[in-house]
Amino acid sequence: MGLWHLDENNGAMVRDASGNNNDGTIFGGAVWTIPGRFGYCLDFDGVDDYLDIPDAPSLDIDSATGELTMEAWINPAASGGMHWRKIIAKRYAGTGSEATNYEMCLDQTTGNLTFYNGRMAQIYVSSVHPPLGQWSYVAISLSAVEGVLRFYLNGQELDQIPGAVFVVDIKKEEIAIREAKKLRVPIFAIVDTNCDPTQVDFPIPGNDDSTKSVTVIARVIADAILEGREAIQAKALEAEELPVKKEEVKN
Repeated sequence: MGLWHLDENNGAMVRDASGNNNDGTIFGGAVWTIPGRFGYCLDFDGVDDYLDIPDAPSLDIDSATGELTMEAWINPAASGGMHWRKIIAKRYAGTGSEATNYEMCLDQTTGNLTFYNGRMAQIYVSSVHPPLGQWSYVAISLSAVEGVLRFYLNGQELDQIPGAVFVVDIKKEEIAIREAKKLRVPIFAIVDTNCDPTQVDFPIPGNDDSTKSVTVIARVIADAILEGREAIQAKALEAEELPVKKEEVKN
């Protein structure tokens, strides 16, 4: 957990107000300026300016199994242009292409608010489009247990992306397939002999005209979802209950 107001107005350091001591250092020439949304702010050039926060256990969140919320006030001067506009990213280096655990940014083509799950190598582009030249409050909330991503603009939930979709008839649900691909949502689908299995990520051979067949497969999918959620919850509880190792101090 970290909280950075970015209102210091001088120096190359920013302070973490969360109490976790995740203070950061400014690199690349970002400058303090006014007016920000609340007093002063940092102005990044969009090229090589960034704020570096050292790695810490309080920032280690598994975006594939845990709970995660990222939020920020932004005032973008540009978007799109085949350039990812990064807002918050947990990576090995500030401007490099090293592995990323989680990231909130603006999409390189649409400029829409985007979440990148580096652990699963998935990118989710929302329909939320922060306007240029004005302050906007953006937030992304992930619940791996629910399998849902939520996107917010100025406190209002405007988009929600599921962790996966299950489709019975990929011909009839052509629009759903197209939208899932656009959002890079994994697709599980029953694929009959008259369908193209390459259109989905996880094809399930079956007769999509048979009520019995569809019911059996849908029940297996539902049971797998429930089993997965229970496993994630059990893992989280186990982590909370792990004993803290204490070293004996001898005089």
